[in-house]
Amino acid sequence: MTLFSNSFSAGVVGLDFTLKEEFELGAWGNMAIVSKLLSTGEFNIFPAGAEKSRAEKLEYLFRNNKYHHLSVCNNSNRVRSNCGVCDKCIRTKLMLLSRGVDIPVELFDSIDVEKYLSRISINKSTEAVFYNEITHGDSKLSSEIKSSLKNKLENYYSVLNIKML
Repeated sequence: MTLFSNSFSAGVVGLDFTLKEEFELGAWGNMAIVSKLLSTGEFNIFPAGAEKSRAEKLEYLFRNNKYHHLSVCNNSNRVRSNCGVCDKCIRTKLMLLSRGVDIPVELFDSIDVEKYLSRISINKSTEAVFYNEITHGDSKLSSEIKSSLKNKLENYYSVLNIKML
């Protein structure tokens, strides 16, 4: 961003996690403190979005009809579209459903979630943070989907020898 310091005096970086989630994760590349430390005397970098979770941000975009150019897909063959079946597409759809938001058919090639639930594997702490949010609180997911995801989380934590809350 500092490459633009001749034209601008500041930049904003969208954060992946809330401050609470950052604390749980530990060192992470896109953290509020890291973004702030990248500022210079001539160019300030401001982290944004730490007050809202990923699912809350998604819900806002969809409830305010601002999602039409959203691309979350991990499929390297896709450009500006979503396959609907890769891990990130499935996780995004689950986040929407957990917030009571209908999955728009124009955004994903496949809107079916349960068909691809078996593909989900939780291998990283960042993924566990997202799935914890999806399954807890006032999640609107069916009990079957919640149960399946909670089992996957328990498996992830058992490998790390951590007890789930």
